[in-house]
Amino acid sequence: MPQNPAERNERLWLRISSEEKSLLMRASVLQNTSLTDFVTNTAVSEAFQIPLFANELNDDNQIKP
Repeated sequence: MPQNPAERNERLWLRISSEEKSLLMRASVLQNTSLTDFVTNTAVSEAFQIPLFANELNDDNQIKP
């Protein structure tokens, strides 16, 4: 699941349209969170919904080595 923000030290760069960015920014405001947290939390949550990915997780929802 999402890490403590203090533990986040990796960077992910995205290219999106201005309309997509505006949509994500509005959604993050409605969720009362930062754009970074909104995108990260949403993407991580969606990743856990992928059935094949779920098989690669241990009991603590960490990726198996």
